[in-house]
Amino acid sequence: MELQVAKMYKIGPLVYDNPFAFDMALLDPITSMMTNGINIDIDKKNEFSAEYTSRWRHRQEKLDAILGYNLNVNSPKQVAECLYGDLGLPERRYSGKVTTSEAAIRSLLALSESKMKKSSPQSRLKWLRGYLTLMELLKIRSLRKRLSSYINTRIDNDGHMRCTISIGGTETGRFSHSKTLWGTGCNLATVPRELRSMFIADRGKEIAELDLNRGESWIYSHLAADPEMMAIHQEGRDFHVETACAISTAFGKGIRLSEWEAFAKESPEKAYKLRYVGKKTNHATAYKMGPIKGAEEVNKEADDTGVTCTSAQFKDAQRLWVRKYIRMPSWWKEIESELSDSRTLKTPFGRIRTFYGHWGEELFKEAIAYKPQSTSVDYINLAMLNVYHNLVVPDRRWGLQLLHQNHDSILIQYKEEFRDEVLAACVDHMTYSIEVNNYKIVIPIEAQTGHSWGELTEWERAA
Repeated sequence: MELQVAKMYKIGPLVYDNPFAFDMALLDPITSMMTNGINIDIDKKNEFSAEYTSRWRHRQEKLDAILGYNLNVNSPKQVAECLYGDLGLPERRYSGKVTTSEAAIRSLLALSESKMKKSSPQSRLKWLRGYLTLMELLKIRSLRKRLSSYINTRIDNDGHMRCTISIGGTETGRFSHSKTLWGTGCNLATVPRELRSMFIADRGKEIAELDLNRGESWIYSHLAADPEMMAIHQEGRDFHVETACAISTAFGKGIRLSEWEAFAKESPEKAYKLRYVGKKTNHATAYKMGPIKGAEEVNKEADDTGVTCTSAQFKDAQRLWVRKYIRMPSWWKEIESELSDSRTLKTPFGRIRTFYGHWGEELFKEAIAYKPQSTSVDYINLAMLNVYHNLVVPDRRWGLQLLHQNHDSILIQYKEEFRDEVLAACVDHMTYSIEVNNYKIVIPIEAQTGHSWGELTEWERAA
């Protein structure tokens, strides 16, 4: 069976003809990943525990000083009484019930910031107290989440972190991850980047991450047949920089593409922030995310990135985005029309999904995202199967192992003296073409290496 699958997946016909058989073929590499796990640097894990616990306590003391009493930020009842009672902020509801979710808090945060600018000096103090409370509340929740879900989770006796992987865990085909059946490990697919340095290679080995370079945007640009977006990808230009320049007037002074290099050299922090917003605008607008949600997506990572924006700015950025990528609105209409025939969509890999939800805008957004996301997952999984059956299974020399699949990338480890040999072979086995909307595309594979998942450097093939 392994030899047959290895041969078949060199060209990959099975995924087109029988997606169920394709999913079943994934059992072997997934079992291998669940068995291997990833080695944990115990000293780094303990260091993170002490650091994040200290930061949590500091933030809790600050919050208690602002309010004048202790607040348990993970108690919906206490938080609701604080926000809507003590602070007098307008209630946020979901499905008719009062909510204190992250989305609700970020909505109140944006409101408080706006009110502080427009209110009289006397009422400004009320909104300032609310703003500071909301900020600390979000930061404390984030710290506690990192501690409980990743840092302080139990690992297995051999010092490795493992998880349970479900092939059919999502509608798009992405895997879902959870703790092991014996209660150790975490969701490896959602480990924050700043915590990845505690995941390390086994002794004598190093880690490499091989990922699709903008896999989803390669796919939706060709599904939509947008001439500008396709040209950017085919010519190897930086999609996020191109968009950053196009939307720059929404965030201040306009930056022309010809000025970007000098701008990035003179103001690297501003360039980083603008490119980051360009990246978020690409992802959000391609899938018809609204400006309020789009701004929330930017702001929820503000602690790590230092980047914030208002919904008005994001709305303006999306207006400019559509002016640059003029074919995208027509593609959205085409998806809606295709859906209206039988409520089913078929991906370039032949995977079919029926949409049963309420007919309306939310269903259309879900349908728009389905083809690119599902196709990207099948692309990386087919590449992973090639690596597993043609390199991992027959290997007797490299010590090559699959460790993790992270939506659009795979994590491997190998004996470090074979780095160039292993990575060249992996990239070759992960590189293949697919037909998307009558266009043949090859999604580039990028490789990074190091002894820690959080401290990887770019690998380049020797000339």
